Amino acid sequence: MAEQSPEVSAPAEHFELYIRKVRAEIEAEAKLRRMQDPEIEQQEAVIDRAWAAVAPPGATGPVESMLLGRVEQIAMVDVMVPVGHRPGVREVKRLIRKISYWYFAYIASQVNTFHNALGRYLRSLHARVEALEVAAGTASLDGLIDAVDEPSETVAAALANCVTTPVRAVVLSCGSGRTVEALQNVCSSVYGIEPDAGRLLPGVSRGLDLRVDDPLTHLDVLVPGTIDAVVLQGFIEDMKPDAIARLVEMLKERLAIGGALLVAACDPDRRDVVDRDIRLGYGIAPQTWAHLIDRLGGNATLLPVDDERISAVVVARFS
Repeated sequence: MAEQSPEVSAPAEHFELYIRKVRAEIEAEAKLRRMQDPEIEQQEAVIDRAWAAVAPPGATGPVESMLLGRVEQIAMVDVMVPVGHRPGVREVKRLIRKISYWYFAYIASQVNTFHNALGRYLRSLHARVEALEVAAGTASLDGLIDAVDEPSETVAAALANCVTTPVRAVVLSCGSGRTVEALQNVCSSVYGIEPDAGRLLPGVSRGLDLRVDDPLTHLDVLVPGTIDAVVLQGFIEDMKPDAIARLVEMLKERLAIGGALLVAACDPDRRDVVDRDIRLGYGIAPQTWAHLIDRLGGNATLLPVDDERISAVVVARFS
């Protein structure tokens, strides 16, 4: 009997890790190609629009402009009912359609007028919401500045020291996995979530459990009580205080009883000039994190760290 290859006998988790690595490599390569050739991104947009034109409602995802276009396409009521190709039946259907056309055309005309007005209103409302987001400073910072660097090894070690018993932990957002790696020795299981596949690729190559996803989206679908510790870093510096408060409320529902919330956030006063100007109003200091958590029913403490950007990490629990 032929000897079984190592690939076949490898545990299932090795295959999952390999799949994540391949996915991260593909997405990182795609991102690099887009940067090298802007026409690729334009071609992708054309393909997306073509797919939106034929896809079932909702299949194109939460891209508002595409969904609005799809609404406009399916809003028109067509009274020219198909008659088929079966001899005899086709003639009968054609006669019925001809007799009833005047009636249904009158109704369809009114329905189409209503749908047209509704579609135009949705377009107008969408444009006004976008304008309000820009005016309120809640628009995306993508393209204006690079993503926040992941915490240093000093901060990652401080976060790991806050975990005293083996727990199930997740790091949002994880970057290349420096914090995930530090937590591996103290957690029963730990993985990281990072929206940029290019950033997590080095960590995936080192064998870390890093996954491509949006942190807030992942947190939203996380089953309550299935995670003991959540580490927040990076992406939280691009959030407004009110959004941070809603995030803390969401975490209260997702954490297991007695679970820990660990926060590694830069003090805005320690940002460089460009970072401070563009992120003005985004992100809050560790002291403010502790204040919000206490106001929302938690118990937060500050652990000072020797780092250029992060003066202290926040350790919080909810009763």
